[in-house]
Amino acid sequence: MKRRKINKKRKWFPYLIIFILILFLSAVLYILYQEPLIKKKVNAYFEKKVNTASVSDSTFIGRWDSYNDTALDLTIFKKNGRIFIHENLFDKAVFNEELVADTLNTDIKLTYKTKDKDFLGEYFVIDKKNNLHFFNKEGKELAKKAPK
Repeated sequence: MKRRKINKKRKWFPYLIIFILILFLSAVLYILYQEPLIKKKVNAYFEKKVNTASVSDSTFIGRWDSYNDTALDLTIFKKNGRIFIHENLFDKAVFNEELVADTLNTDIKLTYKTKDKDFLGEYFVIDKKNNLHFFNKEGKELAKKAPK
């Protein structure tokens, strides 16, 4: 009799094992597919940001190593009287954005011509020696890069 009572109490045990296995498999699948989904979202964001400007058929201004950890290098060029920044990102995506030029004594100040809140206030300065300085919204210099 005691055995029957124990067996009756353990009828839920196989269901628990199946539930745990399903939970484990779904966690593994989530981890496996999470990274590609994040990459798709990032690439979709940059596809929206990429303009039609290209480096070919343009006036080369300068090329530098990246000022942050998201890109390999950046090139600033002039095309049809407009200035663009071209960044080659680590995931092989390309980021093009138009810049607005101002002069500061002997230096050139370049600001993003976007209404995107992520870039508002950030700007570049190219000095006499062709060094690229990157400044944040508060005017603090974050990086200085010599030309390639």
